[in-house]
Amino acid sequence: MKEIKISAYAGLAYVLFWIIGLILEPGSPGLSSSVEDITAYYQSHNIIHIIQAFLIDGAAAIAIMFFISGLARFFHFHQNNNKTILVSMFGVGLIVASVSMVQGAFQQVLTGTVLASSNVSPLIILSIISYLDTSKLTALAMMVFLASNQMFTTNSFHPWIRWTGLFLTIVILAGGFSYLVNNSILTLALYISLPVLLVWVSAVSLGLLRDPVLNRQTETE
Repeated sequence: MKEIKISAYAGLAYVLFWIIGLILEPGSPGLSSSVEDITAYYQSHNIIHIIQAFLIDGAAAIAIMFFISGLARFFHFHQNNNKTILVSMFGVGLIVASVSMVQGAFQQVLTGTVLASSNVSPLIILSIISYLDTSKLTALAMMVFLASNQMFTTNSFHPWIRWTGLFLTIVILAGGFSYLVNNSILTLALYISLPVLLVWVSAVSLGLLRDPVLNRQTETE
């Protein structure tokens, strides 16, 4: 069961990648900004933006893939033989990671060098990233919901983690549509979803590391 332990550390790494990325670049221009402002920003912040995109769209994507894979194995270890749900949970996690990596590639396009040598408007790139965000967050909400459902089914993890997962499902799903609909409630849900997600992933990861049955099994390997 050492693979599950590794997935727990991957979950903690996911949280760390996001925190470092947000510290490096806490904000950037959006679709409401002018082309001139967007171009000027990414020309002066290209290195920082490349690093941030690598962390939150690349490294974090790989981490979440390992995290959800280990979590699915954990539920199977706890006598849940519903392979359809477990495979679905891993599948949507894989979609989250894949879309995130595609976003990371488009984020590189926003760097000053690429924009300076291209006739593509940065607003088009930002629009594509926003649509991808809606798709990624929809898959992420489904992943969290399936994981929370399995927590109730296997009676694993602390109750507050299970219920937080259900709440997180709602705010992630609502927040994802804030990229398509200009609504203050949806925007608020988007801002709430990230810190709650990081807390939830941290709690689940620590729960995996502290699981007594899993620890006993690991010691005998």
